[in-house]
Amino acid sequence: MSSDLVSIIVPTLNKEVWIKGLLRNIHAQTYRPVEVLVVDGGSTDGTIENVRQLSLQLSSENFRIDLISERDFGSLRTAGNAKNIGVRTAKGSKIVFLDPDMRFLQEDNLDDLAAQLDSHPFVQVKTHFLLDTDLERSLAKFHPASHHCGYRREIFDNINFNPVLGYGEDKDFWYRAQRDLGLGMNYVCDVTIGRHLPHTKTEYLHQTLWYARTMPAFISNAAKEGEERYLEEASVWLMYWAYALLIAGVIPLAFKDCVLKKGVDHSFRFLLWDYLVRRFSSAVQFSLSALNQHSLTLPAFLLVRSLRKRFFTTTSRHSTDWD
Repeated sequence: MSSDLVSIIVPTLNKEVWIKGLLRNIHAQTYRPVEVLVVDGGSTDGTIENVRQLSLQLSSENFRIDLISERDFGSLRTAGNAKNIGVRTAKGSKIVFLDPDMRFLQEDNLDDLAAQLDSHPFVQVKTHFLLDTDLERSLAKFHPASHHCGYRREIFDNINFNPVLGYGEDKDFWYRAQRDLGLGMNYVCDVTIGRHLPHTKTEYLHQTLWYARTMPAFISNAAKEGEERYLEEASVWLMYWAYALLIAGVIPLAFKDCVLKKGVDHSFRFLLWDYLVRRFSSAVQFSLSALNQHSLTLPAFLLVRSLRKRFFTTTSRHSTDWD
């Protein structure tokens, strides 16, 4: 069967636990030809070795896995930069972005996704959360039921991801695609892709710290672009961290009593850990990152604005749903 080459771009960093499953999952798709471009941000676990091993095992005439290192393209290490590198390297006319914790649920999902891109310049796919732990079940309540996934290559002739953004690189891209290219970004196709969420409190903490570390750049960029929806979302995050600092400052509890036993429950001890360890640590990380980027004034302004809107006005907040 003669089909358009589909390039699947997978940005990754220390995702040894997920990457092998994703690559085997992609290989099981009936669609061909496919190239998978794994763009690594400097993994120090077994991610790189696993990708190389599966590249040797699975690559064929119409299926190829290539490992790309961000360090070969400069000093930046961000999600936006990794996606741009993948797009520049890709040879396919259709581009699909997947994270290492995602999975196709049926063997013909990629066929359907490629067919959708014949008639649409981009597509959102539905999200089905693969829930293995109680923590995942709790987190799934706060995640959107769809996400942007596939693009025709010509879109990237006119617009790229902001390379300085970690958190929010997709949202910034969608906003500029709407504003500058006149593209609506709301089409959701019938393809459903599975996705895992953090399984353990350690994974959850690492994810939140990454959000905190990359949020100042997102806030500054949203202000520059004048995108009110994303500024409002940033204000919600800032309130979240302000509450964490306040609670941690007025409740002197021993951190050792907040350590959970194996598994995750919804006990009082978990709530203490969530506020006193995860949220407090991420608040500190956000503050340090903002200071390092000389962008503390803007977060402070947004925090004051958020407090005023919450306590001194009765107007409803703007929606933070960007889909």
